[in-house]
Amino acid sequence: MLRVNDPLELFARTEEFRGRGARVGLVPTMGALHEGHFKLVEEAKRLCDVVCVSIFVNPLQFNNITDFDRYPRDVEADAAALEAIGVDAVFLPRVEDIHPSPVNMHISTAGIVERQEGAHRPGHFDGVATVVSKLFIAAGRASVFFGEKDYQQTRVIADLIREFHFPVEMVVVPTVREVDGLALSSRNRLLTSAARKAAPAMYRAFRTGRSRAVPGSATAPVIDGMRGAIESAAREAGAELAIDYLEAASGVDLRPVERFEADTRFFIAASYDGVRLIDNVAVFE
Repeated sequence: MLRVNDPLELFARTEEFRGRGARVGLVPTMGALHEGHFKLVEEAKRLCDVVCVSIFVNPLQFNNITDFDRYPRDVEADAAALEAIGVDAVFLPRVEDIHPSPVNMHISTAGIVERQEGAHRPGHFDGVATVVSKLFIAAGRASVFFGEKDYQQTRVIADLIREFHFPVEMVVVPTVREVDGLALSSRNRLLTSAARKAAPAMYRAFRTGRSRAVPGSATAPVIDGMRGAIESAAREAGAELAIDYLEAASGVDLRPVERFEADTRFFIAASYDGVRLIDNVAVFE
């Protein structure tokens, strides 16, 4: 497996692959890999001839330095796992490789970013858009793979691709879950035992909400019931819970909806004993 640290070298290597007629796949990650990431790699291998995985914890998208510092990292274990599943190249840049000092330029985002994660994490999507743009430039023409768990991020990146004419095709891969429904996340390894016991209530609430949702009916009573179930599960488990948002919103522009529409999705961001998790599902599938 090829290891690359320099963005210009990555572009040169992928150009070699493309010159031989290969379709290049890029899977951007922040490491601490789990089965959700491996599902992205699996899909990339299915659709592409050459697969590159990037591992980079991007400081620009963390508005909380403590969150950045505690984000799990195990680069050597990640690289070994990627080699074992047949990844062709891994991109392992340092912070200074991606963001040379001083950083005088960044991408400023607007619109859909002002809701949900953007409302609770100021500057987050500016950091995401900036680093993803740099990864796209380094990788060149490619298919890029992102997880549906970060649904708002996929919508932001879709706008980024459209507005900057990046020569990439985005593939969104369904969320991978534990047996109890908890969405796989690198942050899950930070959960306390009480938090791990309580957190699956988010997905159970989604399922209950789906069963109660009727097109054209009011969303508020359903959301209230979901919130109560999530809060009750946290109390029973002895976990401290803080819900940033729990809402029914359009799957197109993420605007909150008062009545269920065909494209409505449930969205949640909640912290369990200080570990913040996000999840979402389509209401009608």
